Amino acid sequence: MGAAIRPSEDLRNHDNYNEISKQCNELLKTLAEADDDLKNGRVALIQDSFDDLRTSLLERKQTFMEGRKVGWENRSS
Repeated sequence: MGAAIRPSEDLRNHDNYNEISKQCNELLKTLAEADDDLKNGRVALIQDSFDDLRTSLLERKQTFMEGRKVGWENRSS
């Protein structure tokens, strides 16, 4: 987000108030979703996530390379 702290007079401006209110509501929604994920065990260590992703990508690469090898052997027949 990176928004700067605004002076209180911004809150008195109707358009600014609506924008600040919208940003606060989005933030609260994101925090509520994160809290729900935590309560329901839908969190993991980042290293585990990267390890799983790396394994999946390597498996796909292996499958792709094996498919290319089979395809090449069929072309030379």
